[in-house]
Amino acid sequence: MHIEMDLKLSQTALNDRLPGGDGGPPVFLDEFHLSPLKVHISFSPEILIDTSQINVEEDTLSLYLRSFGIGVTNISDAILKLAYYDATGQLVTITQLQDRVVKHYIHQTLTQLYAVVFGLDIIGNPYSLAQNIKAGTKDLFYEPYQGIVQGPREFAEGVVIGVNSFLRHSVGGLVGAASKITRSVGKGLAKLTFDEGYQKQRNRRMAQKPSHIGEGLARGGKSLLMGVYHGVSGIVLKPKEGAQQEGVEGFFKGVGKGLVGAVTRPLGGISDMITYTIDGIHHHTQVDDKIDYMRHPRYIQPDKILRPYNTTQSEGKYFLHQVARPRAWTDEYYHHSVLSDKSVFLLTDMKCLMLQFDDMVNEWKVDWYHHYNDVVKLPVLLGGEEEAVGIAFTALMDPNAGVSRFFKNRRKKERMVILPSSISAKVMRNRFESLVRSSHRKWIIRSEEQSCWDSCCRCL
Repeated sequence: MHIEMDLKLSQTALNDRLPGGDGGPPVFLDEFHLSPLKVHISFSPEILIDTSQINVEEDTLSLYLRSFGIGVTNISDAILKLAYYDATGQLVTITQLQDRVVKHYIHQTLTQLYAVVFGLDIIGNPYSLAQNIKAGTKDLFYEPYQGIVQGPREFAEGVVIGVNSFLRHSVGGLVGAASKITRSVGKGLAKLTFDEGYQKQRNRRMAQKPSHIGEGLARGGKSLLMGVYHGVSGIVLKPKEGAQQEGVEGFFKGVGKGLVGAVTRPLGGISDMITYTIDGIHHHTQVDDKIDYMRHPRYIQPDKILRPYNTTQSEGKYFLHQVARPRAWTDEYYHHSVLSDKSVFLLTDMKCLMLQFDDMVNEWKVDWYHHYNDVVKLPVLLGGEEEAVGIAFTALMDPNAGVSRFFKNRRKKERMVILPSSISAKVMRNRFESLVRSSHRKWIIRSEEQSCWDSCCRCL
């Protein structure tokens, strides 16, 4: 019976017995292998809610709950480990192969969805905590085992390394979980302010993690004070801003935002203070794998022409980047002078800045700055042309800085900058003056010779 069937099949063309159809011609897979995949998932929703479309009487509670929910649904580095796919000695069409591969990875993903759920920051990312404790426990037993094979001395070293790794992973995992919870709560409270500018400013600030406990305490204290300040000042400023933008309707919206911010911003400041403090502690539980750069990144000028590396320009661009990134400034570097280890005077295409290094928070800060349009007296040399020790100029104060934002104070301020040498003072005066003239109409000099970025390449 079987012989007759085999004889019948042997007389049939091969193509007539192979699966076909829409899948195309079949192929024989002698060995088909897809390696395992390790997928890292991070998710941070940034959805802006249009409050103008909300019915205040009916949907106020749902609006706040939805806003807070969006803020806390963060996932940080959830890991999916998808097993390999292997097919050996099979005759299939391309469509059949695709279906089998897709089903394999869907099955692998569904069986590991717990890693995504337990990767939520609002619950402390317990999956990451478990992985840290697992790694520490492994080192606790594996390192001594590796050492005892080589000798007693290596065994003792293995015990020290294993215990250190276990404590570092365990304590670091617990502290990191607490940091994720407070960070998510702080983000949720920031969402409740419905202030896009405040949320972006907070995100930039929280992205800079402290490098030690002292810095964490300092940043945390500052966050608390800023939260209280913005909460109280918002009661006055938000209605004013709303009235300027939308009239009477905007005024009442501003009143609502100001009252809500008076509660949520101080609470957010408390949450951020706890987060910074915990991050400072968490830093000490991590291995110091910081990379020290041999030089600052190359500065590429606005014309996008690649020129030889310039140490002075790269240093100046670094200083500008340190203070411009948190404020979302788009200034281009022009010239600078290092006054001391903790003081730098810098010129951009839009403003002049005095930078100071803050040891407490370990970062550069803007002590003061002026836009060139606000300069009312051109810079002059201090000490004369031959023995110049610095420059002096007069400018109007920024009406949106400090207490002046309430009164729009435009009083004049005289500035003096002491520079390292007479040559640097003259160069600074000339370049400062050219920038002021080019941006201030009453001082524009009609001339064929115009300042350009190429002149900045010849920094002294």
